[in-house]
Amino acid sequence: MRNPMTRDLAFDWLLSHYDGFVKHMGIFAALLSVPQMPSSFCSMKRADQIESALLPRVRAANRGELAFQRTLERVRNCSALKSAKGAEISAAVKQAALQ
Repeated sequence: MRNPMTRDLAFDWLLSHYDGFVKHMGIFAALLSVPQMPSSFCSMKRADQIESALLPRVRAANRGELAFQRTLERVRNCSALKSAKGAEISAAVKQAALQ
């Protein structure tokens, strides 16, 4: 999910195969990896989708909720920063590339 080109496809796959994937990965991977997988997204809309789709599953498994909540916070913070400073950051990067 880190690659922007495949992020949506990977997330959709995770939703479709969540139970089997977590079972295959084992408890420690489920605790550490799976709840953090959607952390590369950067929109409030997507954060809401992630929360509604995965939070019940994380809670049902009774593991990984703290990591999952941190993931949601990361996605929402990215979106807030992008909204507040996105144009400014893009201009600075563009200016630096010209120099």
